[in-house]
Amino acid sequence: MRRSIHTPAPAAILKWPVQPGRRLPPFGKPLADAFLKGLQPKGRQAMVYLDSWPPEKPPFGPALACPWDSAPEDYDWRILAGLDVLVKAPTSCDDERLRRLLAELIPCKPRRLIVVRSEAPHLLFVVSATRGVEVRL
Repeated sequence: MRRSIHTPAPAAILKWPVQPGRRLPPFGKPLADAFLKGLQPKGRQAMVYLDSWPPEKPPFGPALACPWDSAPEDYDWRILAGLDVLVKAPTSCDDERLRRLLAELIPCKPRRLIVVRSEAPHLLFVVSATRGVEVRL
């Protein structure tokens, strides 16, 4: 019996189709690669840090950033579609900047979108799984 040994086909390099004029947010490439392979993060949740960098070991799964030196409109946030998204907004955050970030995240259709702050109101449900968009920007 003859054995045939074939070299394995090269792995397809998957590339996230970024919207024109935009790029993936910082730390978004691993999440985009998983999404292209049909995978989702454990717990179907991710966190977006506004005006700060995520910790080395994020507590709630994948963590993306919208740094203080860039606009939320510069990034392609579609990798958050269908996920529970927590936005960590610092105390010193400009409300207009937060509104601009939320205006970018809502069209991506997250399952839930919650803003977490250290000052009152501590939690703001922007999109809920049962009622949809709850806050008008």
